[in-house]
Amino acid sequence: QAPRFNSAERVHAGALAVSDMGIGLKTSGKELSRLLERSGAKHNIQGVEKLDLLVWLADQVTASIEGSKRMRLEIQELEALLSQEDVEPQGTGGKGAVEGLLVLRRREIARLGYGTEKAKHFEDVDAKFETRLQQMKEDDVDSCFALEPRTEKEFPDSDSDSAPKARRPADQVDIYQN
Repeated sequence: QAPRFNSAERVHAGALAVSDMGIGLKTSGKELSRLLERSGAKHNIQGVEKLDLLVWLADQVTASIEGSKRMRLEIQELEALLSQEDVEPQGTGGKGAVEGLLVLRRREIARLGYGTEKAKHFEDVDAKFETRLQQMKEDDVDSCFALEPRTEKEFPDSDSDSAPKARRPADQVDIYQN
């Protein structure tokens, strides 16, 4: 599991590193928490920083892809996150969105000026995953994401655990059931 970042490390970040790379994540903690939950991750998120949520999201997405595990997360949701954070997807489909997510994670770690040990850890982990990702078929990566886009009509209250599942043809298996 990836390390959490403590306040002392954040203070050590330095004003130059922060001012050179922007003001931080624009996406709300609530939205990052929602994406994390849809990715299938189970973390106690009370009192955590947005960077922790982003790191956990990237870890969960990469683990799901490596394990060919379907998530409730949609490619379009990752693309929207990247757009909000001014990160261009690194290609099309799931591969591009995941690579963009890893770029965002590394950018935020660098922006906060964490020690080289933590930054190097994520660079190494991401580089190894990206090598494996390039060898995967686009369809195999895309199949790890939700099948259908949700709509406001289907999920009027996206914060509700009791929100109905998107409609699927009767001959498809509901992969979201526990």
